[in-house]
Amino acid sequence: MKKAVIMTVICSLSLMSVPDALSSDMRGEVRKIELGMMETGDYSEAALRFAGILAEKPDDPSVLLALGLAEYGLMDYRNARDHIALAADLGVRERDDLARYALSVIDANRELLDGMEALNASLPKGPSPDRREEIISSLGADHVRMVAELLRGDQYYPALVTAHINWIKLYSPEAYPGIERLSAEIKFSAMLYASAVKDFEKAAEDDPLDPELLRSYGDCLTAIGDLDKAGEVYGKAAELYRAAGGKAEIAKAENVERIRAALPRTYKEVSDLIDKGHYSEAEAHLRRRLSLNGADPIAVLQLGVIRWKQGKRNEAMRFFSRAAAMAPDHPMVHFYLGKGYVFANDMKRAENELRLFEEKMKRIPVLDEGTGEIYVSAMLYFSHIYSTRKEYGKVLEVSKKVLEVNPLSQDALYNMAIANYYLHKPSAAYEGLREVVEVDPDSDTAKMAEYCIEYLRSNPDPRVRKDFSFIYRD
Repeated sequence: MKKAVIMTVICSLSLMSVPDALSSDMRGEVRKIELGMMETGDYSEAALRFAGILAEKPDDPSVLLALGLAEYGLMDYRNARDHIALAADLGVRERDDLARYALSVIDANRELLDGMEALNASLPKGPSPDRREEIISSLGADHVRMVAELLRGDQYYPALVTAHINWIKLYSPEAYPGIERLSAEIKFSAMLYASAVKDFEKAAEDDPLDPELLRSYGDCLTAIGDLDKAGEVYGKAAELYRAAGGKAEIAKAENVERIRAALPRTYKEVSDLIDKGHYSEAEAHLRRRLSLNGADPIAVLQLGVIRWKQGKRNEAMRFFSRAAAMAPDHPMVHFYLGKGYVFANDMKRAENELRLFEEKMKRIPVLDEGTGEIYVSAMLYFSHIYSTRKEYGKVLEVSKKVLEVNPLSQDALYNMAIANYYLHKPSAAYEGLREVVEVDPDSDTAKMAEYCIEYLRSNPDPRVRKDFSFIYRD
């Protein structure tokens, strides 16, 4: 592992603060755009979007800083400096250090950056293929120099380093052997876990016999919740440490093996304890896990579930928020945050978390064989919430998504049928209820559907409204 990568990290993302002048939605949008440009390297699109926000909030320092960072990624260093300097003058609260550090880096490397900006500006003018290759090679070497400059101290800012790393990866990876590993470690430190995992995977393909790399890869897999894969990677790391044979390496192998041993394949053991009400035992297991690896969002999330079951809602929400900060791409953190916001009657935030839950569920690796059931259960919970709020259109929408995963879900079919009933579509309701019975005539849900069918037959007058309860409950 490179020395620069294991130093103390100041993660500008985790400290990001946008002034009160921005709405909460706009704050979230600024953060989302900035995270996206760091992950994908699409600084052009980000700059356009920041410029649009800045047109509405021309004096907001956080948007000015974000635009400056996007321009830095575009090698538009003069405009980047102007916007970052203006942000620093206005005050960016917790991000003041980042703004002033970025200015010092630009000023200290003015000649190099001006040369890079000029070279980059010459590319769109259509140089010959040979000349283009020469420019790319020269820019690659310059970006490598800037990476070294940004990583040579005791701290670094991922928002700046990733601008150079993303360019190297895209245009000149041969300029920096091991760029995938460096990218993975930088993004992991910035909590860009999904992107970091992809880079770790590529790095491990290039260097499959480095136990330090595999240990970091395992930690990152744990952060996104892919526990099965994490266990495999930790096991390989332990084997390689032991094969090295030194005393220090044996100690590292034992440590990794302890972490792996405390990493249940699906955390089903802890879930079973929680379901049985054995909260103290479950918490002891989780605390032990965290003592070995504090970056375990699943353990933090389950501590929140315990507090929720104990009726300590505010404390539970703190655990859920902490887990979301550690693993923003893990779907269940968003489910539980949504659940908490429902309890607080903040449906706007609850629906936002539901949206994030759905997005993340589609993106992350399969956690275990019960992942589909987890998705269905969570979506049925939100279906129930919408039904109690008489938002039947949303009940239909959620139920359809459940049926895409499990076409035979009687609860989803039942919910959809009753939603159609309340939406004055008795024929659709009747057909839906019949489908519920056909799936499994002996289930409790089918018996409820038969009762509803009988009611519809005996009360054809649409003005008669029966209060049908939804089956699914939390």
